[in-house]
Amino acid sequence: DNLCAIIDVNRLGQSDPAPLAHDMDQYRRRLNSFGFNTVVVDGHDVEELCKAFHTAETTKGMPTAILAKTFKGRDFPDIEDQMNWHGKPLGDKAESVLAHLTSLIKNPSAERPAICSPNNDVPDVSLVGAAM
Repeated sequence: DNLCAIIDVNRLGQSDPAPLAHDMDQYRRRLNSFGFNTVVVDGHDVEELCKAFHTAETTKGMPTAILAKTFKGRDFPDIEDQMNWHGKPLGDKAESVLAHLTSLIKNPSAERPAICSPNNDVPDVSLVGAAM
């Protein structure tokens, strides 16, 4: 009950669609068979993600897997969920995509939240003498 896996199910691989595409039920059944409490969410919905993390935190006796259904290039006009865009520059589409994304900002003058540095509380471990 202290493990939470997050799986981004975005349908597309590097050059071809993923074999299970967006078959969220198939992913859920597979993870359940390994003993996971599985939560399927819209990976673009922050509120759903927060609820899933709360579920993971309060689930006892089993790990939780959050299956986040997403679309590569979300909100990028003519690019969202399309093949052959992964890792490529936008080229002549850059200005129009940035203008569109900027238009989606609901409160552009909002104060940015402070993000704390991660804790460095992991003990040193020596692998000297370890064998496989």
